[in-house]
Amino acid sequence: MMIKLEGGAGQLAIVQHLARHDIPVCAHLGLKPQSVHKIGGFRVQGREPEAAQKMVDAAKRLQDVGADLVSMKG
Repeated sequence: MMIKLEGGAGQLAIVQHLARHDIPVCAHLGLKPQSVHKIGGFRVQGREPEAAQKMVDAAKRLQDVGADLVSMKG
């Protein structure tokens, strides 16, 4: 069993807390199906170089705090 969290760097504290308690975490970045209504529908994420770099940076930070799996969808 694994917890899937949608979001980027805003989830760092939650991922770290779960990892410290040996709870496996999948951090999901980019297009977030469960949140499409909050962003106005299905829209490509990370298309611009700056946005793509932010996603990569967030993925690295999530990995550093203990995410077992990082999934990025454009």
